[in-house]
Amino acid sequence: MPKGVPLILAWFLIFFETISYLVRVISLTVRLFANILSGHILQHILMSFVFQLSIHNCGFVAVFALLP
Repeated sequence: MPKGVPLILAWFLIFFETISYLVRVISLTVRLFANILSGHILQHILMSFVFQLSIHNCGFVAVFALLP
């Protein structure tokens, strides 16, 4: 608590700080989930792109599709 804060204002500060810590946890959780999900979506898009290339060019690209 900063020096010179009135007691009435101190209760509001405690309330707002508690709410900010709770919201921060929720915000970071949502951001982490979105980052993980976007990575999986990107992998799926790239794998389907390589798969489509390997179907249409049945030779050279098919070898590279099996490497990963």
